[in-house]
Amino acid sequence: MKSKIKIKLMKEYEKSNKLSEAQLQLNLINLYVNSLKLKDDTISLIYLGGRYSSKNDKSSIFLVIVNTYSFPIEGFNINFKIKIKQSKLTDVNLIINKNDLGILKNREGVPLLLNVPISGLHEDDFEAFSKDVEINIEKIRVRK
Repeated sequence: MKSKIKIKLMKEYEKSNKLSEAQLQLNLINLYVNSLKLKDDTISLIYLGGRYSSKNDKSSIFLVIVNTYSFPIEGFNINFKIKIKQSKLTDVNLIINKNDLGILKNREGVPLLLNVPISGLHEDDFEAFSKDVEINIEKIRVRK
């Protein structure tokens, strides 16, 4: 039986004054992430939610990044494509280094909020649920 996944704050966020509020949210995220079956030996991107803004054609997306490699990582580059509803595919190059991440051990994860430009949607603002979102990881490079 695999050990549970532990979601923690990124090193950068630990310095924030909102620690108790964040801890409550982490508990809920931990429950959800541990209900999923994740692939081994990779980095998983788990979409939790988001909001599209038609004013600037951007979407704030809330992800959890989980390390299921057998070794700890100190940073990573992930190239992925995201599509929300009928939008065009958007290329995202996410680079996280050790100063921001700290060390992410096996079966640990961190939440992350990204603002991503989205084009091709002709709708008003809306909440983007997982059924509305498609994420395809193209390439992963990790730093150990």
